[in-house]
Amino acid sequence: MPTPRRRPGFGSSRAALSLLVSLLVVGSFVTVRAPTVAQQSDGVTTLTGSVTIASPFQLQISTEPYISLYDMTAFVERDLDLEAPPESYVTANLEGDLLEGATFALSLPIAPKGNLNDVDGGSPGDGVQVYSIEFLSNYFGDPFPGPGEAGAWGTSQTSLVVGPPPFEVTGGQVVVWAPDDEQEFSAGFGEDGLFLTEDDPVEPVETGWTVVDLNSEPFERVRDAEVEIAINEGDDGFTDLGDQSFTDAFDALVDELEVRYAFNGVKNPDWDQVREELRPRVEEAERNDDLVAFNEVIVDFTLLFEDGHVGASIDPSIIQERIGGRLGMRLAETEDGEFIVISVSPGLAAAEAGIERGAVVSEWNGEPVDAAVDAVELIFPESTPFRRRLSQIEFLTRGAVGDQVSVSFSNPDGEEQTADLTLTEDVEGADVAANTALVFGAENPAQLPVDAGVTPNGLGYIRVNTFSASPVMMASAWEQALNTLVGLGAPALVVDVRANGGGAGNIPLYFAGSFYDEPFELDRNLYADENGEFVDIGGDEVLPSPVQWDQPVAVLVDKDCASACEIFAAAMAEDEDHLIVGYTPSAGIEAGVFQWNLPGDIYFQASIIRLERDGEIFVEGQGVPPNVEVPATAENLLSEEDVVLAAAEEALGEAVGETQDDGEAPAEATSEASPEGTPEAEASPENIEPEGP
Repeated sequence: MPTPRRRPGFGSSRAALSLLVSLLVVGSFVTVRAPTVAQQSDGVTTLTGSVTIASPFQLQISTEPYISLYDMTAFVERDLDLEAPPESYVTANLEGDLLEGATFALSLPIAPKGNLNDVDGGSPGDGVQVYSIEFLSNYFGDPFPGPGEAGAWGTSQTSLVVGPPPFEVTGGQVVVWAPDDEQEFSAGFGEDGLFLTEDDPVEPVETGWTVVDLNSEPFERVRDAEVEIAINEGDDGFTDLGDQSFTDAFDALVDELEVRYAFNGVKNPDWDQVREELRPRVEEAERNDDLVAFNEVIVDFTLLFEDGHVGASIDPSIIQERIGGRLGMRLAETEDGEFIVISVSPGLAAAEAGIERGAVVSEWNGEPVDAAVDAVELIFPESTPFRRRLSQIEFLTRGAVGDQVSVSFSNPDGEEQTADLTLTEDVEGADVAANTALVFGAENPAQLPVDAGVTPNGLGYIRVNTFSASPVMMASAWEQALNTLVGLGAPALVVDVRANGGGAGNIPLYFAGSFYDEPFELDRNLYADENGEFVDIGGDEVLPSPVQWDQPVAVLVDKDCASACEIFAAAMAEDEDHLIVGYTPSAGIEAGVFQWNLPGDIYFQASIIRLERDGEIFVEGQGVPPNVEVPATAENLLSEEDVVLAAAEEALGEAVGETQDDGEAPAEATSEASPEGTPEAEASPENIEPEGP
């Protein structure tokens, strides 16, 4: 499946990436005159087969799937950036359940409109058209693949069999169309073992359609009217080790990551130490047939990474044992280094001890709070020191049920006091609700992935909650929201991606294209070959999108804007006039992620695709920093208003004023926008009902 590279965020969905390569084909071909044809006829007219998708992520985003002829000129030329001609696609519906196997029957055109490729070493004639058969899914716009949706050649869910980088075709089936009987085509791999290179033997190919089976030597030519095509799963970013033993699955996982982990040589674990320390525990779990013990080993394995994309599903008993107890309060650290209580949950230990919202906590078990925070052990890894610090502060008030802590605190306008607190279960869910509100705000739980409104100041507001929903639905909702806000005359726009955990990486690129009228490359993608050497497999490009916004814009980020969310933020930050607003940078969790299913249906994921820019790692471990930084003062952290949104409104008010001063006519808003932004105004946007298309 030739698809755009995708970078979903941990906890939502991951990526199965089609991986491509850039080389050149030169020279001449060896001619062989003995055709190998399974059955002579007037040529192939119909291709049939079935497609089965096992990857959870692929199933999630493939909302408009189909099967298609796919022009292989990019492979012939080994050109990673070359896209198939739009007019070359010939598609067919898929019937049935992709998880169980959906079938297709694709009728071949009499005269296809792909590129002719001279692959016979300069013999007479203009060449042949070469196609693979690909599983594709529509993401944006019309039903055919376009820029940002597909490119180069498929490595998964394809009629091809493709090896590791440099992603050479090693088998499978291709479909060849010859315009006349003067053309020749490859009959085998030749001495170099590669397809369509200068030493390939070639032989005549008949006029019309021929299926060439690359799994035999010499290649078999099939001219039956109807030919069955095998769609190969390939490297779709999902490996099922669920039917293996604990030790075999663990060995396979570690062996694969030792070669393929995206940040090998930068911040990888000591693989020998992993085997030495963890494998004996896996063996013990296997002897005892103890799935929970095996799960604990996998959780501890994730903690050896400094990578927030690395994670595993965790048995509830492990969570209960390690962090099932709660004090019922949440702390935050001010820019001055004070630790203040920003929420207290009723019915739990903190509330019972009289700790109030706004209290300053000075000691924890008789030591400075700062030292206690440093000692907090997390149950998941983080990519950045600042996010690890924030997570440690969050989980300082969590632990095993029954653990006791001594807390010294001063309530607002009160004297310092010390209380002994016992961690208990959150039976009523009050603490979960309080923490959820802190992260996501008082949002409608049924809110759609893309939601629009207008702030009391008359500014446009779009909330993007995830990038892991249906791409078609998200693109349509995004365009409708922008068109509606343009129609309302909003003079500026706020795009809120806080707490957006990521999803498919092509969606944020498409969204960002609404703010640019010229294309640009954002990053390069690197993938490890079979020897662990990283190969450049192409770049992510921001292309102008059909619906454009040319007024001032601000993007709201936070520590929970991760992965694909950060692709959007980074793309927006390319224009220095775009405002990036927040307390902190985005999460700094950026990579292409693959999935594994381990015994007991334990889910595991890890970074496989590294993003770089100018030879340096891009976003991962850094995040996208705000250019309008909201100070973490006690006043801001305890405010009942959305301080980050208010800061964005104030900055946008100034930007709108500057635009007017420059003589540009602002858009007409439905309500008057204050040039000063009025940060004290109610900050939650009002939903709008977009007009129909």
